[in-house]
Amino acid sequence: MHWWVGFKNTELQLLVKHPNISAATPKISYKGVSIKK
Repeated sequence: MHWWVGFKNTELQLLVKHPNISAATPKISYKGVSIKK
Protein backbone atom coordinates (compact mmCIF):
# COMPACT_ATOMS: atom_id res chain seq x y z
CA MET A 1 0.00 0.00 0.00
CA HIS A 2 1.27 3.50 -0.82
CA TRP A 3 1.45 6.33 1.73
CA TRP A 4 -0.99 8.53 -0.24
CA VAL A 5 -3.85 6.02 -0.19
CA GLY A 6 -6.68 7.69 1.72
CA PHE A 7 -4.88 11.07 1.67
CA LYS A 8 -7.53 13.73 2.27
CA ASN A 9 -5.70 16.75 0.77
CA THR A 10 -6.09 16.76 -3.03
CA GLU A 11 -3.46 19.47 -3.61
CA LEU A 12 0.26 18.88 -4.03
CA GLN A 13 2.97 21.51 -3.74
CA LEU A 14 6.06 20.76 -5.80
CA LEU A 15 9.37 22.61 -5.59
CA VAL A 16 11.42 22.60 -8.80
CA LYS A 17 14.99 23.87 -8.78
CA HIS A 18 16.81 24.56 -12.03
CA PRO A 19 18.92 27.38 -13.48
CA ASN A 20 16.64 29.90 -15.26
CA ILE A 21 13.47 28.16 -14.01
CA SER A 22 11.72 31.55 -14.05
CA ALA A 23 11.91 31.49 -17.87
CA ALA A 24 10.01 28.19 -18.07
CA THR A 25 6.27 27.86 -18.69
CA PRO A 26 4.83 24.96 -16.69
CA LYS A 27 2.18 22.78 -18.33
CA ILE A 28 0.55 19.42 -17.72
CA SER A 29 -1.61 17.24 -19.93
CA TYR A 30 -3.02 14.62 -17.60
CA LYS A 31 -6.75 14.18 -17.02
CA GLY A 32 -7.83 15.61 -13.68
CA VAL A 33 -4.53 17.36 -12.99
CA SER A 34 -3.99 21.11 -13.29
CA ILE A 35 -1.45 23.76 -12.32
CA LYS A 36 -2.46 26.67 -10.09
CA LYS A 37 -0.41 29.80 -9.62
